Amino acid sequence: ENKETWTWFLENLIGDIGSVRDHGWCFISDQQKGLLPALANVVPEAYNRFCVRHLFANFKKNHQGKELKDLLWGAAKASTRAAFESYMKQMEIVSKEACDDLRSKSSLQWARHTFPYYPKCDMLLNNLCETFNSKIVEAREKPLVNMLETIRRYLMVRIRKNRDSMAKYEGLICHKIQQKLEKCKEASIDCTFISSGGVRWEVNSGGKRFVVDVEKRSCACNCRDLTGIPCKHAVHVIGFRKERAEDYVHDFYKKDTYIALYSHLIQPCNGPD
Repeated sequence: ENKETWTWFLENLIGDIGSVRDHGWCFISDQQKGLLPALANVVPEAYNRFCVRHLFANFKKNHQGKELKDLLWGAAKASTRAAFESYMKQMEIVSKEACDDLRSKSSLQWARHTFPYYPKCDMLLNNLCETFNSKIVEAREKPLVNMLETIRRYLMVRIRKNRDSMAKYEGLICHKIQQKLEKCKEASIDCTFISSGGVRWEVNSGGKRFVVDVEKRSCACNCRDLTGIPCKHAVHVIGFRKERAEDYVHDFYKKDTYIALYSHLIQPCNGPD
């Protein structure tokens, strides 16, 4: 793996899925050798973030201990700059060298609070890739054409199953997103608020205050902006307004969007004869 082969791969990929300018693709990588220069060369306008698991794997080579591990993951998961800096200051007390090493890497590519809002995705890991890889382990041992045929047949069936399963689903929002929303509804019980009479509400939870802007569908805790799913602060305000939290979930997570995504089927193929 080097810049040349990654460049070849990315050029073909973009040729298939369309330009970053038209679709706003976001890349998450594990810092493979030659990949970052290739991304900068082929898709310089694309947003690229690192898989934190791989970031930590390199970090722990020089900085051992559960305390440092927990602080790194805490900093990565923090949704606000204030929370991020709190973890980093604690790390500096434990090990200034570890803190300096982590700060030398751009937080824009691994710290959740810096992620742009447009992808509506706050993933820190490339688990999607790892899950897919685990499904094609057997196929990868086969000769090239047989390998590709095995993967094609697996995807052909998987896409059909996912589409048919969602068609039977009665909700308006995808099942797992609905589950996340229900957890936010439960967590919103401990919230209180004061209102100025406008579209912005000051919500208090656990001694921390965040401003919820109903009109902009935004919350200062950043969770709603990053994911497109109302956080507990927003859910509390939405409930007081006698509205449904489901109506404030981003269209990315709607049943209709999911079905549209899986409407592009992989067609059956004849055998070599």
